[in-house]
Amino acid sequence: MKKKLLIVDDNRENRYMLRSLLEGHGYSVTEAHDGAEALELASLSPPDAVVTDLLMPGMDGFALCRAWMADDRLWRKAFIVYTATYTESKDRKLLLDLGADAYLIKPSEPEVLVEVIEEALEKVRPKIERPHTIHDTEFFERYAGRLSEKLNKKLGQLADTNQNRIDYITRCEAILDASPMAIIFFDMERKIRVWNYMAEHLLGYSESEALGQSLDMFLPDDRLVELQQLIGNAEKPMEMFRHEIQWFRKDKQAHDLSTSLTFLGKDIGFVLMLSDFADHKVVESEKKKLEEQLVTSQRMESLGLLSGGVAHDFNNLLTGILYYAEFIQNGLEEGNPLRESAVEIFKAGERAAALTRQLLAFSRQQSLHPEVLELNGIVRDIEEMLRRIIGEHIKLRVDLDENLDRIEADVSHLEQVIVNLATNARDAMPKGGCLTITTGNAVISREDAEANPSLRPGRYVMMKISDTGTGMDERTRTRIFDPFFSTKEPGKGTGLGLATVYGIVKQNRGFISIESEPGKGTAFSIYLPWTKKIIVSGGTVETAVKISTGNETILVVEDNVYVRNVTGLILEKAGYRVIKAADANEALSQMRHEETEIDLLLTDIVMPDINGLELARQFLTMRPGVKVIFTSGYTADVIPYHELHIPGVSLIDKPFTTTTILATIRDVLDGKVAGDISDNVLKYS
Repeated sequence: MKKKLLIVDDNRENRYMLRSLLEGHGYSVTEAHDGAEALELASLSPPDAVVTDLLMPGMDGFALCRAWMADDRLWRKAFIVYTATYTESKDRKLLLDLGADAYLIKPSEPEVLVEVIEEALEKVRPKIERPHTIHDTEFFERYAGRLSEKLNKKLGQLADTNQNRIDYITRCEAILDASPMAIIFFDMERKIRVWNYMAEHLLGYSESEALGQSLDMFLPDDRLVELQQLIGNAEKPMEMFRHEIQWFRKDKQAHDLSTSLTFLGKDIGFVLMLSDFADHKVVESEKKKLEEQLVTSQRMESLGLLSGGVAHDFNNLLTGILYYAEFIQNGLEEGNPLRESAVEIFKAGERAAALTRQLLAFSRQQSLHPEVLELNGIVRDIEEMLRRIIGEHIKLRVDLDENLDRIEADVSHLEQVIVNLATNARDAMPKGGCLTITTGNAVISREDAEANPSLRPGRYVMMKISDTGTGMDERTRTRIFDPFFSTKEPGKGTGLGLATVYGIVKQNRGFISIESEPGKGTAFSIYLPWTKKIIVSGGTVETAVKISTGNETILVVEDNVYVRNVTGLILEKAGYRVIKAADANEALSQMRHEETEIDLLLTDIVMPDINGLELARQFLTMRPGVKVIFTSGYTADVIPYHELHIPGVSLIDKPFTTTTILATIRDVLDGKVAGDISDNVLKYS
């Protein structure tokens, strides 16, 4: 069943963008324009979470949070604040003290907002005690204090004197006249009370000519009737109407203007804002561009989920294929034609396994082994290999910043990124050219991120890989990271190279942008977060690979029948006593009735009903000290992969070979590798 979200924001555009994002991620969304309406809707049908702005007319976000936590039906539901106004630490503390579960500052990357919502939904699930209620006196004192500070910042330190009032009015008039939009205030009788400079510019009438006049003189009869209806229907303060309306200039020429009408209250009247229709088209174009970027982002996310699921199922099948091919191979003598066929089957299985790793890289669900490193060192280490890859007809230029910050990432994956991009550049320069790799520190500002939605503000280490090749058009650029999309001839390439690059960069918490035009080459810029951590040096210990055996008892839990049977055959052949279970419930039942001591739990992570992590937690509660090893084709739906590569956790990636699984099991049982489960991992159960 879809999770239900309630978004609260007085800005209609903000609600539209939020709704599009959240519905694209599978949520059911309801909207409210202020706190009072939100409470009314929530009382009728409580949502799973509310995402609210703070600065709103009527009941604001602070009052909504206080009322929400006081409601017996709502306080267990997640309360998430998303604001661009109250952004200081005091604001955040007040909201958290009131009981809010999360606090996020606008604007944030869509994936960050979705992640915060998911974490909040998980966090409130075990909530059993109502948040501490701030007494009325304390709340209003703190609330008034924050409001006072905001007002002081907005209005300055204005003294309550006649002269200061005049100064304030003067400043307001200056702001009105500096506005790029025509701003007109008129009362309930449609008499004009304020007329700024841009109104004079657009409609041709001076302020003295317009003040006191009826708005009727500027509108055709049909539009006047429409305006009268809007005025008559206005009920709530700050209610807004937008239209494209034809206005008469002083020279009697009709002019199409984008018109925004906001009701301020019966005692005040209306504010009318006009802008040139051509300018409005630019805004609409930008809005459409943002919507297209959002759709692209959602498409990439959906493709990632699909490819991860395909890889998971495929890895289960490959586990069986690789084992039986290896079994047949070992059972036949050298020179037997059937043995050679078994060898080829095994090799094909390994190539298929490599293909699934590429799918997992795109979907950001492959295994990571991050370490603190210097990016320049990686580039230097593979520089000679790159020269061989691109060929003598292409010149390689390397320009490295010697004062480069450190990063924390997976070395092998970054090497794969560089090689994939270099190979792609080579194919784009069949007649020769130049491939350039540059590195440098970079700070992405909020303005930079707004101009390029693929980036996020922060401090990064940047690597740019550019070529002088054929380049690509806009249509190709928008699909270049899609899996299986390729500009090469059929049969040349898998179409996963750049999709893999995209997934690796994202999984290492980075960002990638592309610049390209037909005939002007292509440049990929990769931004990876910098780190203060120190590089820890250590040697690599070489260990001999051998087939390990034993006589311990192992409980194998695997929902896929092929993998379960193959694993049992491997272990029994190596001398182990094997107990098999198809899911966690069967495993727990086996454990309760099994009188023999179980030495090791070998369990898949992704299983129906109860996943492997929860099974391990329950198992260790009843039988402390038992060793545990996890297996999985991918784990992103259960736990981040990097959390499984920490002391106390052993993981075998599917598809595995006989040598790999037996060696890992022996090392864990002998205490060479920690196989107990740390609290840091079990918190994700």
